[in-house]
Parts: sequence; structure tokens; C-alpha cells
Amino acid sequence: MNELEDLIARRDLNKAFDDYALGMDLRNVDRFLSAWTPDAVWEMNSAVGQGVLRGTGHKEIEGVLRRLWTDEQLVQHTTANHAIVFDDETHAHGDGHTTCHGVNGAGKFFFIGAVYPADRYEKVDGVWRISFRRVECNVYAEFDPSELSDFQFFIGDGGAVGPEGLKQPI
Repeated sequence: MNELEDLIARRDLNKAFDDYALGMDLRNVDRFLSAWTPDAVWEMNSAVGQGVLRGTGHKEIEGVLRRLWTDEQLVQHTTANHAIVFDDETHAHGDGHTTCHGVNGAGKFFFIGAVYPADRYEKVDGVWRISFRRVECNVYAEFDPSELSDFQFFIGDGGAVGPEGLKQPI
């Protein structure tokens, strides 16, 4: 792989990481699924009470996503430090860091830290996407909003929305 191909691959994968996080956070199924190859596998030990979750292919991955959404009013992912190693012209692997915070289905603020995705990537139809992701959620903390002084939650209808959709505080 030459330097230009390397840069294009990293750009594609960074878009996939963003589409994964923003698709989940903004409840945009199409955007979320665009991060994955059609036959991808997503598995995790869910910190928000769902236990171990696993989906293979877009339909099952969407099912896992919707199960997570049942326990989350709002979630925001912050991803960083992605390391990508190219195995050949169409396959790669990597890992990174993620933290998540939001409001769970019971209205309590939650924080999930020390999240380590272990990934495999594949170039399909000329575009790099996630083909396998194993997520380990190692730290989970939950707080009642009344325990947080000088802190205000804002949520949109059914979860996170862009700035134009900001609604009432809870």
C-alpha cells in the first residue's frame, strides 16, 4: 500500500468510527450501519444492563443497537487513539479508546469509561469499514441527577438530537 492509499484508508476508517459513534448517539440507524461491512460482527459486554450482546450482519447489528437504545435516553461517545495496522490491501486490525456518558432509561446520568474496542477492518467495494468489533466496557458508574449539583441535563425527544432539536431540561 502506498502513502496515498494509506491516507485514503485511514480517512475511510475515521469516517466509519465517526459514523459508528454519531449514528448511535443521534439514533440514526443508516449512519450507524454505514460504518459496517454487510457481514460484520459486533459483540460487547454491555455496561447498561443488557449483558453480552452480539449481532452478525446489518439486521442483527441493528437489533443490538435498538436493544441498547431501550436502556438509554441519551448517549455520547468520545473516541480516540485509534491504532490501525494494515494486514494487506483489503484487511486491517486495530484498537482504540472510547468513553460514553449519557442518561439511562431510568433518568440517571451514567458514565462508561475504559472502553476498548478490538477491531478488524475490511475494504469492500473500494471503501474501508468495520468488519468485526469486540467492545469491552470495563468501568460503569451511574448517578442520580439529584446528586449532581449545578448540573443540567438536556434531552431531545427519544434521545440525542442536533442543536436545532434541543428540548426541555429533565
